[in-house]
Amino acid sequence: MRLDQSTKILSTLVFSIIVILSSDIFAENLALTASSTYVIGKTGPGGGIIFHVSGDGKHGLEVARKDQSAGILWYNGTFKETMAVKTGLWDGSFNTDRIITTLGKGNYAALLPANYNGGGYGDWYLPSKDELNLIYKNLHLKGLGGFAGERYWSSSEDSSGNGFVWHQNFSDGNQFADDQFNLKSRVRAVRAF
Repeated sequence: MRLDQSTKILSTLVFSIIVILSSDIFAENLALTASSTYVIGKTGPGGGIIFHVSGDGKHGLEVARKDQSAGILWYNGTFKETMAVKTGLWDGSFNTDRIITTLGKGNYAALLPANYNGGGYGDWYLPSKDELNLIYKNLHLKGLGGFAGERYWSSSEDSSGNGFVWHQNFSDGNQFADDQFNLKSRVRAVRAF
């Protein structure tokens, strides 16, 4: 009987030690996560490459490591004004949602990032004009990301309503609002974190 009671006490003691150690490790990991800061050019939470970081270093934007297309039309074959005219940082997601809501089914630039599931995340989108420019400046010009020296689509429609869409040529950095009907450009998905 005494052996049984000793075994119970020992089991309780071992269990208590495990709980204490586990909670200390959990707290340490939680503190590390809370204090982590992200750096441009490093791997983001979705497995992409970070190209923008917020002032506190805790949030940012990452771009997929590979193109989702080497050349695709921006629209699905039927012209519809999408009003996806935002151009700033963090605007690509809004634009992508507008494009897909307006154009619907098909095979076009905005749908590729929306269907991309890199790193297990389903919140990838076609970058806005300014997001695309930051990718060019912060990654491509530094030899990061494996980008082709060709045109990449943005999600930003030109606000004139003429059917033109912004893209950026990664051979020289120039951005142009151009015809979405006949021009095929590359696509690279981005996401916010």
